[in-house]
Amino acid sequence: MSELKLIKSPEGQFNFLKIWESTQFEGRGDYSFSLMLRFAPNQDLSAFIAEIEEQKKIALKNALDAKRLTKEIVASWQMRDILNYGNVLIDNAKTLNKENCVYDHFENCYYMSSSTKDETKKTEVELEGRKAFAPPGVFTITVDQFTGDTVRSKLVRGNPLDEAQIYSGCKGKISFKIFAWSNKSSKAWGYSAGLQNILKTADGERLGGGSNSGSEFDDEAPF
Repeated sequence: MSELKLIKSPEGQFNFLKIWESTQFEGRGDYSFSLMLRFAPNQDLSAFIAEIEEQKKIALKNALDAKRLTKEIVASWQMRDILNYGNVLIDNAKTLNKENCVYDHFENCYYMSSSTKDETKKTEVELEGRKAFAPPGVFTITVDQFTGDTVRSKLVRGNPLDEAQIYSGCKGKISFKIFAWSNKSSKAWGYSAGLQNILKTADGERLGGGSNSGSEFDDEAPF
């Protein structure tokens, strides 16, 4: 079985962040940490896409060798990819008659989802005697006001001030490993990005409402 490489994404905008508390999909299945990364329109992703395609080949071979996938499944079932284009997301939402489509800002953009299971929720039996993997590391980049040096800091889970620094709308990068999977009930197979670590690189406009500019107080005391 070939070793999969850790991939680092280009900078994108974080969306649908569930990185501090793990959740279940529709209240069922494993608990997981997850996010969506939206890339800017016309952003050059050619090197990133080439790296993903190379790792997909390795992930597929590993899954076939381990008999998690078969050639018949690959040939006949629907394939779901890692990197997708936003217009498809919008069309699907409209098909479901969602009047206020929350995906409108994905138009003409590439995006990807990444997640990892929360193994701290698993029992010793489920872990089969091994130690649970730690949740994804969450980091931020700041510039030292005295030296001008760029500093990377690890944020602490459970610390409200740290957790508030990462929000839907800020910018950042993720690291992940690709794996191949199949789902018999949906007759689908594909590739997923197993989330490893998260890095916030810059602030951005908060999604879902809210403002932190303070401009509404300009008539009281301008900055």
